[in-house]
Amino acid sequence: IEKTIDMHVSRLEKLKDWLEAENREISVESITLWLGSLTDLTAKTKKQYIFSGQSFWKWAIKNDDGFKTQFKGIAPPFEKHEFEVNRLEKRTKLKRKAFTVADVKKIHLGCKGEKNRKVLIDLFLIGAHTGARIEEICQLRKDDVIDDEGVMSFDVYKSKTEAGIRYTPVHPVIKPIIERLMKDTTDGFLIKSPAGNKYGIRSDAYSKQFGRLKTALGYNEQFVFHSLRATMITQLLRADVAPITITALVGHETGTVTFDVYGEGPSPQQKLVAISKVDYGLGID
Repeated sequence: IEKTIDMHVSRLEKLKDWLEAENREISVESITLWLGSLTDLTAKTKKQYIFSGQSFWKWAIKNDDGFKTQFKGIAPPFEKHEFEVNRLEKRTKLKRKAFTVADVKKIHLGCKGEKNRKVLIDLFLIGAHTGARIEEICQLRKDDVIDDEGVMSFDVYKSKTEAGIRYTPVHPVIKPIIERLMKDTTDGFLIKSPAGNKYGIRSDAYSKQFGRLKTALGYNEQFVFHSLRATMITQLLRADVAPITITALVGHETGTVTFDVYGEGPSPQQKLVAISKVDYGLGID
């Protein structure tokens, strides 16, 4: 995607500038010295720079005849680099957590208690009852609400993964919300966005808004909007929903050839019955 391309290019341009400033040719030694000069970056970020270099090198060797001729037989300079492990950082890094049912109620009340949070409330409720990623929700259009064999469903096709492309039934609890959003839309999107960034990402403002809200309510960095995805999956598991149905609802692969390659997945009615088991006991207006 465009954002990923820009990040790769930015990293490679920094390397190019360093090589020119130091009057050095590209080599394993040069890359080692360059990485050593990046004193303000973590080992994780340096690995991302190496990944960008590896990606470019493989592409250039395969697609650029001049590059292939110049560097034929030369060991790729971006391989076999070692990085110090920051053990303290590794120990203190917090794993993301799912919200509990009580947490969902608390955040819902927090949303309702703030001014100008109507869109965030809608977004939060859709996330809690679909398990969809925040950007997936913000990219949904009126035309993406479809009839899937008699079941009102979301056609989620703008997903970050191939497995994420799916039909997810509209939970009965949020059906009135979706009908209202479809009726009120002025630009075709269900969720109004104050502005899309240069990459067409529509969820930035709401992601930050949710971040401020959950922090004010006492939740640390382990909890983000994406935590709702884990919350719904947990709800489904505890309602004895079959794992293959859960993966179909949230857009994950099952990890088996039988189901991922040959199976057509659960029916719309099966998915609707499953998703209807998600219940937070919310008073939704």
